[in-house]
Amino acid sequence: MWIQIFLLNTFIGVLLIEWAWKKTKPLRQRKPELEAQYPAFARFDKWNKSIYYLGAPMIIPKVILAVITFLIIWTSMSLITLGQKYDDFNAVHGWRATLAKLVGKFAGRALLILVGLQITYEEIDFDYTPYLGKDYKKNQKLPPHTPSAIVGTGHSSVVDNMTMLRRYGCTFVAKESLRKYPILGTCLTGQGMIFVNRGGTEEERQRNIDVIVRRQQLCEERGDYVLQCIFAEGTTHNNKFTLPLKRGAFIAERSLLPVCVDFKSDQIYPFHDTKYLTQLLILKVALFFQIKCIVKELPVFLPNEYLFETHKDKGKERWEIYAWAIRDALSIANKKPKLDISLSTKLEFETQLGYRKPIKQE
Repeated sequence: MWIQIFLLNTFIGVLLIEWAWKKTKPLRQRKPELEAQYPAFARFDKWNKSIYYLGAPMIIPKVILAVITFLIIWTSMSLITLGQKYDDFNAVHGWRATLAKLVGKFAGRALLILVGLQITYEEIDFDYTPYLGKDYKKNQKLPPHTPSAIVGTGHSSVVDNMTMLRRYGCTFVAKESLRKYPILGTCLTGQGMIFVNRGGTEEERQRNIDVIVRRQQLCEERGDYVLQCIFAEGTTHNNKFTLPLKRGAFIAERSLLPVCVDFKSDQIYPFHDTKYLTQLLILKVALFFQIKCIVKELPVFLPNEYLFETHKDKGKERWEIYAWAIRDALSIANKKPKLDISLSTKLEFETQLGYRKPIKQE
């Protein structure tokens, strides 16, 4: 009987691989001219179909384990938030936040194992003298609880979130609609997720900033809230560049922990593709730790007046100067050159590929 179950399980796995391989054919058809025009979104996977068959027997068991993992997380978060009502300005804190961090670390570790990812964390003793001035370490006075948030670059997929969860048990910024999802909404609320309405009105965008600033204040002054991780580039890309950083993390001028993510693979990379997310996930699950992730952590950065005065040519507003310094440091530490593009550039790229309908010109 067990042999029949194994064979059936393997057969289903092979069918899923065949389906995923067929659907991702456009990704294997390179478009050099388009990739040269949009270098931050070009893929550079190495496709070898035979290697995925080796992982075919593991696809269904991993899916089952993933479902069990989510149920454990949901049960834990339901108990943590039992009898409480939370919103963006009143997030989980105190002993509940401590438990939420532990659940988050468990979730990150379990999901990374299921995805089959090797991960390495490196602490880099980066010198901030060019930004903060000579003897800045002696002169600065860090707040009671640092950092106020984690600010990351190199965001390419949901795998990045897992790596941050595994190490920090942190929370993130997510779109408002996820709050209402069954099970997932409870898990995210219990983790202290900040929900925002992306692309909303000016009033809604300002509210998003106010929520982030308030959470930074609470984390830095009290230390009993779940730390937020902000991927400040505002979009996903292929991890080859350091893109401009959005203002949210920098408005408050509080201490930040700069982190950059890098990937190496001899097969497919974990980069998100909006049209082939499910298919790429199936192929990733079939791999045996061929994808390597390196997370580089720099020291806590606390801005000072030396930064804003010496580098005032780097931005019209103070947050722009702060963002420039963090971006520059992460670009150097991760050895990823800067590339000045915006989210609209990615939308143009996806339109060129046929993922999105062209915007009608009035």
